[in-house]
Amino acid sequence: MPNLTNSSNGGAHASAIMTGTPPPQTIFDSRFFNMCPVSLKQGRLSPGSALFAALFLGKLYLMAGADELANFVASPAAVLVTTPALPASTRLAVLGPP
Repeated sequence: MPNLTNSSNGGAHASAIMTGTPPPQTIFDSRFFNMCPVSLKQGRLSPGSALFAALFLGKLYLMAGADELANFVASPAAVLVTTPALPASTRLAVLGPP
């Protein structure tokens, strides 16, 4: 019998099938990538942290802090209504040859 516990050959999935448990759920990155959606909605550009992560509709959202996480958990749909965009105050300069 093959070694089904080795993860290099899909062991986690194979052992889940043998024990009758469903395979682990695949988590997809959100359209915000590693930026905090609550901060973007408030007009700030803040990176999210894995310490303040939330899973909503199969997508992983990273928040900048505990307050942002609490806001997101209270009403994730209200936060995600906006399209991710840089705040209007953001300036960008590109240097180098064309």
